[in-house]
Amino acid sequence: MRKKVVAFVLAVTAGLGLYAQSIDDIVAIGDKDVCTIADLAVMAPAIVEAFPDDVALAERLEGSLSGYDAIDVLTKSKASLIVASSLRLRSSLLFIMFPLKRYAFRALVMDGIFSPASSGGETMSGLDLFNFISTIERSYAVAP
Repeated sequence: MRKKVVAFVLAVTAGLGLYAQSIDDIVAIGDKDVCTIADLAVMAPAIVEAFPDDVALAERLEGSLSGYDAIDVLTKSKASLIVASSLRLRSSLLFIMFPLKRYAFRALVMDGIFSPASSGGETMSGLDLFNFISTIERSYAVAP
């Protein structure tokens, strides 16, 4: 499992250029059992980097993150709402009509980001957060 974390960290940090996340911060996130909103904020540049054509994504992501305290525990539903609203997902009619955590999580389950057996109230560990970010990039980012 450590090899996967190291490989992901290297892959994320290799292409960041302007965003230049601290490798120490990223490694520290990988070791956490329970992540916070601040940890998602540290990983946010990886999401922005995956969508180079969306120039306003960074602002929308920052706005979504600002709605929470940095020390709030990161659950799957919170992460879903932050990312789904920032990416302006349109795969779920319920999420479009009611942009709530519940429907954002369900939209990401429907899109294959989360397992159908998981729950929106589950907390995310560092490895869960890395997997979430990489799955978002693979599923939604447009290949050049």
